[in-house]
Amino acid sequence: MEKQVYDLLYDACEAFILLKIAYRREMLAVTLDWLGRAATCRGQETKFTLAYSTVHCYRRVGLYAIIQALAGSIQMATNVPAGFVSAVP
Repeated sequence: MEKQVYDLLYDACEAFILLKIAYRREMLAVTLDWLGRAATCRGQETKFTLAYSTVHCYRRVGLYAIIQALAGSIQMATNVPAGFVSAVP
């Protein structure tokens, strides 16, 4: 991920990150690494040199922040497309 894109995502998520999180950018990096690589907590514990409980907390808080930040731009389908109905009875 390019730094510019990461910075934009961080700016969008910043309002939804708990104030008690000291390293907010690292928290977002842990979450994106988890989502992008399907990394295990133990693997991220080694990669980021963090405690297991910290990785687990960062994932939860980061995912919440990302979902909240992007919630306004996500549109849920309100009806079933005709092509889907004809292909899947």
